[in-house]
Amino acid sequence: MEEADEFLLHAVAEKTENLCGYRPKDEQVLDFLKSLKQEIKPPPPPKGGHKRRGRSRKYLVVTMPNREKIDHNVAATTFAEVIEKLGIERVRNLERIVSGISLISTSKHSMYDQRKSGRYYIMTNTDTKTKKRLLEEIASELGEPLKIEIVDK
Repeated sequence: MEEADEFLLHAVAEKTENLCGYRPKDEQVLDFLKSLKQEIKPPPPPKGGHKRRGRSRKYLVVTMPNREKIDHNVAATTFAEVIEKLGIERVRNLERIVSGISLISTSKHSMYDQRKSGRYYIMTNTDTKTKKRLLEEIASELGEPLKIEIVDK
C-alpha cells in the first residue's frame, strides 16, 4: 500500500471513530473504499468550445468620435483607455460612484480592481455590461458621440 493510501485509510477510520464511536480496521476501510470505486470520466468539454464556464468571453469595442477604434482583449483595458481619451479630469469631474467608490480616485482601493493612470486609479471591477452602460452615460454627459459595442471573441 502506498503512503498516500495509508493516510486515506487512517483518515477514514479516524473520522468513522469520531462519528460512530467505532474504529474500523484498515481492511474494512479498504473494502469500503473499493466498493465506492467507480470509473471516473473527464467532464465533457463545454458546448461551443468556450473555456470560461461554457460562456463566450465578452469584449468592449469603442469607436471614438475621430473613428479611432479601441479594442483590447480585456474589457477593463478598453474601458480605462476610453476614459483616458475622453480626459480623465473631465470624467473625474462627473463624480461617478461605482460599487460604492469613486470611478476615478487618487488612491488605490484594497478590495477592487483598478487601473493606474497617472496619479489616478480607474475603477474597473465591474462586468462588461456595466462598463458599457457607464461609458454610454459618461459620453452622453460629456457630449461625446461614442459607438460602444459588446462583442464575442
